[in-house]
Amino acid sequence: MAQAARIRSIGRGLAVLQAVSHAGALSITEIMRASRMPYATAYRIVQALVAEGWIERDPTRKRYRGTPLLRAFADGPVAPRPASDRP
Repeated sequence: MAQAARIRSIGRGLAVLQAVSHAGALSITEIMRASRMPYATAYRIVQALVAEGWIERDPTRKRYRGTPLLRAFADGPVAPRPASDRP
């Protein structure tokens, strides 16, 4: 089987999510260092993740943290509802 192609932007986005979820809240510079990417790249990825609702900016501290969406995703799948509860 051929090796799966790596999509750089997805890997970088996941690196940012991993850094933020492990640290709790990070500045862009800290995200850049933790994910080992240039500042401009880290900034663009952070802005995309904010727009999609995965991370948010703490307006008082200029730091980024995970949203409930990220925490729910990290917790794993939600158990399916029983058939009797479905419409």
